[in-house]
Amino acid sequence: MNDPRSKITVNNEIFKYLIAGGIAFICDFSILIFCSEILELHYLLGNLLGYFLGLFVAYYLNVKWVFSYRKYQRTSVELLLFNAIVLTGLAISEGMMAYLVGVAEAHYMTAKIAASALVMVFNYTAKKIILFSPAIKRRNP
Repeated sequence: MNDPRSKITVNNEIFKYLIAGGIAFICDFSILIFCSEILELHYLLGNLLGYFLGLFVAYYLNVKWVFSYRKYQRTSVELLLFNAIVLTGLAISEGMMAYLVGVAEAHYMTAKIAASALVMVFNYTAKKIILFSPAIKRRNP
């Protein structure tokens, strides 16, 4: 049966994830702009540096505030899997930005926003399934 409380919990979790993701994005995007505009570094390097700052902010907020359930009690395993998910998201972000800027000739800030939207959905789904949901119990036939 569907428990209405579980829908409220999921909606609250998604709301918190969007806030946490927004904070991480602001950190990430600020570093990208600082590196690209002030330090005059290549936009993909700025994206990489900003992404890693966002990773630390997101990890802290995800485990302390967003998700109420943690599948792994060993922080090292959780951090390793979290980083694997985020690095996959980074590969998606870098690839999408390189394509949008290099091929589609979009401005790097516009490309970053588009890439971040896609990566946010990917990261939430992967983190929820892999890290922050109880294991599904199988019945023996």
